[in-house]
Amino acid sequence: MAPELAALIEAGRCLAPADRYELANQMLASIEEPTIDHDKVDEAWRAELRRRIDDVDSGRVQAVDHAETVQIARALAEHSTIGEIPKRGRSAPA
Repeated sequence: MAPELAALIEAGRCLAPADRYELANQMLASIEEPTIDHDKVDEAWRAELRRRIDDVDSGRVQAVDHAETVQIARALAEHSTIGEIPKRGRSAPA
């Protein structure tokens, strides 16, 4: 290890935990490819949430309660082809 690197590591260890965390994040971000634009990701999620809320509010989609969601998930897990998935409101095949 180069002496300069060892000195930087030792200096980093003297930082407060929050500052070490920030330093580590900045160092990782400097070598990660591609750079993630978190603002664009956040905006994409906001748009998706708006779309989903609009779908529910307009009646294009209907919310499914927890019990029915579990029933559908179990049926999906048990069947290998899409044709075997039960329709909403029907019991899963035995």
